[in-house]
Amino acid sequence: MRQLGFGLLCLIYSSVSLAMMAPKYQVAEDLRVMTDFIAAHPKVAETLESIDYKARTIYFSDGCKAVFEVPESSVVSLLFSEPPPQLTFKSSNCELEYANKPDQPR
Repeated sequence: MRQLGFGLLCLIYSSVSLAMMAPKYQVAEDLRVMTDFIAAHPKVAETLESIDYKARTIYFSDGCKAVFEVPESSVVSLLFSEPPPQLTFKSSNCELEYANKPDQPR
């Protein structure tokens, strides 16, 4: 019975470790998500001030910020070796799009 418990424990830990991405690849993937977001929002791209990777925040246009988060993994997703949750846009304290596009006449 002990061997069965130990075997089950090893199986769970191996599934969890397989589901996690190596840190260097996770950093690159998270940064890609943030740069894709910048590319998809011209106002953010044109007024970009900085990217704070540790805070998962993009600063733009005089105090504006776009905040990202990583959704929590469920135990089920870890047990079945699903890929880790991807960094996603959470919120912004400013509009992400121009009210009138700068190249359009007013």
